Amino acid sequence: MAVSAAPRQNPAPKSSPESGVPLYQRNEQALRDNCRRARSALQTLNSGLRLMRLNEQGEQVELDATSRAQEIERMQQAERDHCVPARNKGKPQ
Repeated sequence: MAVSAAPRQNPAPKSSPESGVPLYQRNEQALRDNCRRARSALQTLNSGLRLMRLNEQGEQVELDATSRAQEIERMQQAERDHCVPARNKGKPQ
């Protein structure tokens, strides 16, 4: 008895909240979100508050001056990468 194997059809794509939204708009939203997070982190790092981080053993350790400076530099780079430059401030972010 011969069995005819019909080609399998791919299931319909799963719906997502981004359905119908062009890719460039999703990218713009991601940039805005990343910009907001970087600026928030910079504000926290520059606040002078005592900040804690988990070490490899899962213990809380205070963020020392060197680590804080490294994180500030990392967040400043993220801000440069994800935020609209000053010359474009008139345009929506």
